[in-house]
Amino acid sequence: MPESTPGNKGLFWKGREMFDLIWDLIQQSRISNLQSEADSARAASRTTDARVAELERTVESLTLMTMALGELLAQKGVVSSEEIEARVRDIDLSDGKLDGRVATSPRVCRKCGRMIAGDRVNCLYCGVLMDQDRP
Repeated sequence: MPESTPGNKGLFWKGREMFDLIWDLIQQSRISNLQSEADSARAASRTTDARVAELERTVESLTLMTMALGELLAQKGVVSSEEIEARVRDIDLSDGKLDGRVATSPRVCRKCGRMIAGDRVNCLYCGVLMDQDRP
């Protein structure tokens, strides 16, 4: 085992200090990157919260309008509430399930040619934005 000389010991500690400095810089960089990712996630969350609130207001408005139209049609004797409810049930059952949802048929992606769900905004496989006016 080589004997340690005062010069070798100092070199070891300087190397160790340099390693510690580099390690600290790497860790600080990682922390900074994670803080940036967290900030981005918070911003995305706020955007999503705002979009959900907007959609909730839209649903409430559409519900009010639908109720008003149904009552007006029934009051004027155009159709009865029972006829409206029956028609809603018929449309709901058009996909074979009474689940309170409108069925959307699958469609073919114009870019990759794969079948995707009709209610998707973009292709699950290649990511292309689907046309809003469905064929």
